[in-house]
Amino acid sequence: MRDESDESDSDSDQPPSKSQKERECIHTRPSTGLLPARACLISLGCGLTDPHHYLTEPGKKGTKRKSTGDEARAVKRKEQNRAAQRAFRERKEKHVRDLEDQVSALEQKSTAQATENENLRELLGRLQNENLMLK
Repeated sequence: MRDESDESDSDSDQPPSKSQKERECIHTRPSTGLLPARACLISLGCGLTDPHHYLTEPGKKGTKRKSTGDEARAVKRKEQNRAAQRAFRERKEKHVRDLEDQVSALEQKSTAQATENENLRELLGRLQNENLMLK
């Protein structure tokens, strides 16, 4: 028969329980974005494979990952939106440049007409004086 001292020796030969392993490695695992207990359980391979039970840092949302088809469509849509925005900005800048050119041309035309108008008024005044002298 066995005595109690033999049983205690055989217990020390058994691997520690999971809860002991968890307690031992909670503070020894590097930060993985998971709570230390979860990182430890994962590294020990405790058989927790259900992805819905992963513990994350407090405040972080667990979002469902989109399928690659949805991601590809989203990326393509973002690229199209960027291209459309770039094209719109270019059209807008061209329109503004065209308007500025038009303003400049109209200002030059206005200045030229004002000068011509002044010259014609002077001519009118001289001709009126000459006409008065001839009477």
